[in-house]
Amino acid sequence: MMYKGEPTKGVDFYNLLVESDEFTSALGRVALHSGKLEAELILLLLRSNAKENFSGKTLGALIGIAEKNNLLNDNLVTALK
Repeated sequence: MMYKGEPTKGVDFYNLLVESDEFTSALGRVALHSGKLEAELILLLLRSNAKENFSGKTLGALIGIAEKNNLLNDNLVTALK
């Protein structure tokens, strides 16, 4: 859906986003897929016996740990970063 109208800034801009079912639904899907990717990276690190502590690490840190342990090829690292 394309919105047309007056430019909006600040809190009003965010209020419009929150009121948009399309935006919040898409944002929810992004958050869920990010969590799924994080869970899959943790499983990969567990299965590969990665030596580094990855408990409580962010998605970016998990990608870095997997990269250090040569678990991701260069193309995948580029895509994830």
